[in-house]
Order: sequence, then C-alpha cells, then structure tokens
Amino acid sequence: MIMSHDFIIKMCLHHWNVCLHWIKECLQHNNVKIIMRRWSLIIRKRSLISKRRVLIIRRRILIRRRVLIVRRRVLIRRRVLIRRRVLIVRRRVLIRRRVLIVRRRVLIRRRVLINSSIEQYFSDRMSEDCLYLNIWSPIRPESNNNLKPVMFFIHGGGLHFGSSSEFVYSGHVLAAKGEVVVVTINYRMNVFGLLYSGTEDAPGNMALWDQALALEWVNDNIQYFGGDPNRITLFGESAGGWSTSLHILSPITRNLFRNAIVMSGASLNNLSICDSEVVLNMWIKHIEDVGCGDGNSGHKMTTNMIECLRGLPADKLVQMPILHLGQCMSYLVIDGQFIVDKPVDSIRSGDFKKDFNLMVGTTEDEGSFLLNFFFDQIRYDKHVPKPLNREQAVNDSIKFFRDFFGIEAKEEIEVYMTGLSDRSSEDLLRRTVGRAIGDYFLGCPTIIFAKLIHSMNPKNNVYQYYFNSKDGDPNKLFCSQWMGVCHFNDIYPVFGVPFYDPNRYTDKERQVSQKMIDIFSSFAKTGRPAMQESAEWQSFYKLNDKTTIAPFYEITNEPKTNTNFGTNLKITECHYLWQKYIIGDNDQDI
Repeated sequence: MIMSHDFIIKMCLHHWNVCLHWIKECLQHNNVKIIMRRWSLIIRKRSLISKRRVLIIRRRILIRRRVLIVRRRVLIRRRVLIRRRVLIVRRRVLIRRRVLIVRRRVLIRRRVLINSSIEQYFSDRMSEDCLYLNIWSPIRPESNNNLKPVMFFIHGGGLHFGSSSEFVYSGHVLAAKGEVVVVTINYRMNVFGLLYSGTEDAPGNMALWDQALALEWVNDNIQYFGGDPNRITLFGESAGGWSTSLHILSPITRNLFRNAIVMSGASLNNLSICDSEVVLNMWIKHIEDVGCGDGNSGHKMTTNMIECLRGLPADKLVQMPILHLGQCMSYLVIDGQFIVDKPVDSIRSGDFKKDFNLMVGTTEDEGSFLLNFFFDQIRYDKHVPKPLNREQAVNDSIKFFRDFFGIEAKEEIEVYMTGLSDRSSEDLLRRTVGRAIGDYFLGCPTIIFAKLIHSMNPKNNVYQYYFNSKDGDPNKLFCSQWMGVCHFNDIYPVFGVPFYDPNRYTDKERQVSQKMIDIFSSFAKTGRPAMQESAEWQSFYKLNDKTTIAPFYEITNEPKTNTNFGTNLKITECHYLWQKYIIGDNDQDI
C-alpha cells in the first residue's frame, strides 16, 4: 500500500496509533530511511503544533486575564459610581435635611417674630407721654407749589392696644408710590384714653379727643410738609375704623377732613358705644378690682376713688382687667359733646358730615382671629387646631354669640352652616364659625354704616371694596393658614409692606399691594377710587328712590372670569340676619 508523504504525516499527527502500526510494517520491509525521514518530519511538525497550542493556550490565558482585568476595572468603576451615587444621595439627603432645618428655623423665627409682634402690639407698656405723630412726604417741605393730598391714619387695637410705630404702619411706600403725604398718629388708649368718672377729672373719650387734636394740628401745619390741608383723607382700620366713623358723626371733627375710608369696623351698635351710666358702673367695678373701691360710693365715682387711682403707678393702671369682647367693649361713652347721641340715631336725624366722599372695605374672614384670642385657644389654635365636626362648629358659634354678644343666634348660625357636614373640611368649618362672628361684629356694621350714610344723604359718594386676596406666607399678625383672609390683612398691601419686606412676600402680593395703593391714593386725590379693569367704579345709588344699590369691587389674587365688580355684598347676612341686632330694625330698607 503506497501512501503519500503528506497523508502519512497528517495521519501520524492525528492518529498516533495508526502511525505506529504503519512504522512497524515499514520496519518489516526494511524501509528504515524512509521511516526516519518521515519520522523526523512528523516530530518537527508535532513540536510545532505543540508550540502553537501552547501559544494559543497562553493567548487564551492572556485574553482571559485581560477580560478579568477589564471586568475588575468595570466592577471597580461600578463600585466607584455606586459609591458616588450613594455619596450624592447622602449629600442630597443632608441638603434636604439642612433645607428642612433652615425652613423650620425660618418658620420658628417667623412665628417668633409674629408672636413678638403680637406681644408688642398687645404690650401693656404704656405712657401718657405718647402724643406724637409721624409724617412721610414725597416732596421737600419747602416746596409749596404743588401740595399733595394728605392721608391721615388712625391705627386699630380695640382702643386698648397698638401704636403708630408698628412696622406695618410705616408710610414711606404709600407716600412714595401714591404721591401723597401720609400721617400716622398715637393717641391715649386703655385706662389713659377711656377712663370715665362722670366728672372733669376723667371725662371719658380722651382717645377721640387726642385724635381730634392731631387732626387740628395737621390742618394747621401740614402745608409746611408739602401737604394740602384742603384735601385730607381720614382713614382707619378696626378700632381706627370705629374712630373714623365717629369723626364723620361728631360736630367736633366732621369739618376737619374732606374724604374718609372706614376699614373693617364702624361704630354702629352697643358693642362700641354705651350710655354714660353703663360705662360708669363698669369703671367702678374695675376700680374696685385694683383696690381703690369706696364701699359708700353706690353708683358714683367719689373723690377718694380718683385720688387712689392717681396714687397708683402707670404700670398697675394698665393692668386693670378692662379688655373684653362684648357690650361696651370700647368704653366710649355718649358724652353730649364729641359723641352727641347713639350713632344710629345721629345718622337717622341727619346729624353727620354732608357732601363728602366715603369708601368702606372689609375682608372675607373678619372674625376668625377672635376664636383664638377670646374663645378656645386649643380648638382654634393658629397653627395646630384641634379636630372639629359640624355639630361642634354649630355649638361653638351659638355659645360664642350667647356669651359675648348676648344673642341667641341658632337660626342665623344654621344659615351659615347650610351645605356643610362632617365630611366638610375642618378648616372650612372653622372659617365658617369665624365668618359668622366677623359679619356681625365687624363686617356688617361697616356695610350698614355706609348704606345709612348714603341713604340719609344721597349726595354723599360712597364706594366699597371687598378684600379677598391671600398668597405667599399665610402667617400674619392675626392670621394663619386656616383663618382665611383675615381681619387686618388689607393693611399690609395698603402700606406697601410687600415692597419693603421682599423675602417674605411674592410678586403676586406686590401686584395686589400696588393695586391697593392706587385705589387709596386715587381716592385721596380725586374723591373716587381708580378705575379697575378699564371699568368705572360706581358709587352707591338709589333704585326707585327707595332701595340703595351698593356696588363693590372684590380684590383677588387673579381676576375673575367675568368681572370683579358686584352689587350688595353680603345682603343676606347683613340685612336679613344681623341688621335687627345692629340697628334694631330689620324692616328698614337701606
């Protein structure tokens, strides 16, 4: 059998046993030379193949090592990335924690500031050396060529607390943006401004007489500060609104100003004005509480009682527990001079300022702050109120009206609670309780006062706004989130607080503030508020010479779909529910 050289080599390389067999045969036929040659070739090729295999194996090992190295590097990179991600997450968590801590600190500081502002606002550190006023003028005093309108402000505080030096009453923004001269005043309050003895020693109403004196001084001297004494607009909020309404009625001051703005409060019912005998008996009781009573006094203030009071230090006098919510809470008295008669009777008899311009305004939730101040500080806590259901809300409302106002108002409260249930928002229930109280105590007296002033003299131009804007930080002096658009909330935009406290207020609040400044300054300049939404702001007018139609403008965060103008605000609440309690006549069509 003859086989090719290549075939034998391949066979020996791949089939060693066959090759050995072939060698044996060759040896038997004495082909030794051929065998040696071929064998040497086989050995060489086989060694080459082995070397190649070794190289291949080495290469595979190297490749595997490289793969392992790459995998390790990938794993290391992944671990590094994971560690970086973990660090990033940890940093983010730390940043969030720090942000939360900062926010908490800011909230705490704001609450502290608010609480300190409240403490300052209701501070009993008082002195009779307080009769100062503040003036902000947009022009130099020596410039008398272009005198500016004057806005004369009376601060609130129930005639018991407050000061014109509060930061929210700073008039520099209103003066600059409104191009008006702003005047804010102090006046005696509490026992110093209200004590009534029925004698010349303590004639009562000193707070109002102080305001009158300041108003006279402004008439005589404001031209030296760039103000026009013939264009003075008197305005006040809360107790300042009470005071402003009384200056409209008083023969002492009604001719000392041209326009008036009454904000969230008018002296119209027996909550603010009382007969002299009632007020005298209240003061005698308070005097007895501080150890100056006279067992033989009966219902008169004796000389011994007056002398005892004069001997007491001022800080003890102001601690006299006179603050309360209810009948005669202002301690203002019908003295026959400044307050000639009950306000309603004065208006009905025509004894008030004629042919002038009046603007009144209220907020949406006038009474919510009263629940925390006077009723239940736990259930109506500003920040963490206690849970409330509908039945509790109704019972709290009825109790509030009974205890503080002496009114059984169950039917009226049910009107407010229409459509509400235990499934309603607890904040809505709380606000509804506050809204009923605020309407009776502050809102409706203001609205009814405006209607009476126009009804009894249609030549009086009367305008009305309704403040219903809330944005940004809800925590204000008297207010928190659940309390809605509170009493006092319109003071901030009027005095331009969002412009000089920019970090706390939003751009939307600054827009609302600019609008309020435009409305108030326009009224001071022309006797009518600025146009809104390219529409004229109508004053009150008579329908068929009988019924008063009361247009109003609602100030909101965003314009309403149709218009922000409306008519006869809260007519159900004020006319059908509370008018009979406020002016004693539910049938009079005003």
